[in-house]
Amino acid sequence: MISTLVILLATAFSVLTLINFRAATLILICLFPAYLIRFNLGPLPSTAFEITFAAFAGTWLVKYGRNDYKIIKNFFIRNRWFAVAFLSFFIASVISIFVSDMWWFSFGEWRAYFLQPIILFLILIGRREMLNQTLLITALSFSTLSISIFGIFQKFTGFSLPTDGRATSFFTSPNAVGLYLGPVIMLTIYLLIRENKSPKKIFFFSQFLIFFLSLAVIFLTRSLGTIIAILSGILILLWLLNKRRLAVGLLLLIIVAGALFSPVTNFITSKNQSSGNRLILWKYSAEFLTASPKKFVFGTGIRQFFRKVQKPHYNVKQMERLIYPHNIFLNFWTETGLLGLLSFGILYGFLIAKAIRIYRQNQILGACLLSALTVLLIHGLIDVPYFKNDLAMLFWTIAALIMNTSEV
Repeated sequence: MISTLVILLATAFSVLTLINFRAATLILICLFPAYLIRFNLGPLPSTAFEITFAAFAGTWLVKYGRNDYKIIKNFFIRNRWFAVAFLSFFIASVISIFVSDMWWFSFGEWRAYFLQPIILFLILIGRREMLNQTLLITALSFSTLSISIFGIFQKFTGFSLPTDGRATSFFTSPNAVGLYLGPVIMLTIYLLIRENKSPKKIFFFSQFLIFFLSLAVIFLTRSLGTIIAILSGILILLWLLNKRRLAVGLLLLIIVAGALFSPVTNFITSKNQSSGNRLILWKYSAEFLTASPKKFVFGTGIRQFFRKVQKPHYNVKQMERLIYPHNIFLNFWTETGLLGLLSFGILYGFLIAKAIRIYRQNQILGACLLSALTVLLIHGLIDVPYFKNDLAMLFWTIAALIMNTSEV
């Protein structure tokens, strides 16, 4: 039964990709959260998104691969240092499969977190003439709808709601909602500003609804990290759009609210369990990485953090089992080694530099892109903004969006 459904899904999406590549891309991006629909094909685990993506990528390769190879090659020739960092990042991820002493398990994670997102990035680079920034941002904004609607439904019906009352939507933690929605909210603002003066208001109102639902479900998650990251993004956005008095006023308001609102104070002073746990995880990570030159250079290997770093100290009564150190720098260092960390840092620096270039040509789009990168980075200081199927796809989609726009 499952095999039949998989064949039908793959066939249907291949036909759609063949007939209308733009529509297939939009739907594929909207299906990022579909990795949560899991099943086995014989002994092999898979997901609904993975099957859809395989059909999409396979059809692209057959129909456009030869032509797009030249476009991708020329892209990397024009961006040589980006190409070096890109290749180094990929090599580091492959090495990390074998640093792990459970290489088959790590290979499965690598496929979802590195191989597929990087292939998507290359496809979006190759099809850049067909996929403009408005299409990609629109697709990302619509991809939040299922997350927001289910999160709100969950909160008000109690269906599958955790005992602490914080909305998690389809995910296992409230922070996972904000990690995905946060950067996309900043990009949705671009569509709101751009379409505000359009005589056709239907698209504007649809984006306003998506924006409102995203903020509503983030409020229901009560994720402090998300709220801090989004406020930081808004401050950057206002400053870049020359609303500097408003930005300063908002900053002062945030400072006063932070002083009066105890959860913020507790987070900063490490008096709550969540922030305290993060400091402990960072301490364990530092001890592991500095224990030997091999560990310093190669890290733990992909998805080996708990076994190699936390498990020797693990006490179920003190802290839950965690699979990452919850810091963007330590996440990449432990998972992909020093080469992975450095190459990701260079890639991120390139994206910021390209977004600044876009800002000089298109102030609103550039400001929103820089704000999205800010949200990702700020939230990443205390969480895991990359190592999840949808988040890895989101990052490389934003990367392609920035690199393609800067090429114009």
